[in-house]
Amino acid sequence: MPIRQGPIQQSHLESIADLLMGAAHADGTLEGVEAEAVRRILRELLEAELPADLESRLETFDASAFDIQGAADKLDISEPEDRRWLLNLVSTVVEADESHDLEESAYIKRVGAAIGASSSEYEDLTVEIISISGKRKQPPPLPKKALAK
Repeated sequence: MPIRQGPIQQSHLESIADLLMGAAHADGTLEGVEAEAVRRILRELLEAELPADLESRLETFDASAFDIQGAADKLDISEPEDRRWLLNLVSTVVEADESHDLEESAYIKRVGAAIGASSSEYEDLTVEIISISGKRKQPPPLPKKALAK
């Protein structure tokens, strides 16, 4: 059964919670709005308040010990719609602080790879630096009007 249909299994909920907390920590800092986004998403999935054990899991989440692949494997996502659904949830947490940096994009890509998504399934959720020109060693000169003042 697709992950998005029917009541969510406890093991799936825990894995989703972990992946979302990983997203909240992806840029190296946990912002309050990111943590609240995780809780809001989980409440919506449960259609209820968070149980104490899940709340405790969120509070004790250790980003440095988190295994993305392990969490993804527990979900066993095979449907493209389910992969996109999960990646959208991760992106929602990343965007919660209204800032999306390269570390957060890298996290979305790692989650995508862990659940077997192709890059086309998440490329619109990430940012990249296309190129940095190495030609100019100095900033452009100031306009002549600015120098005259």
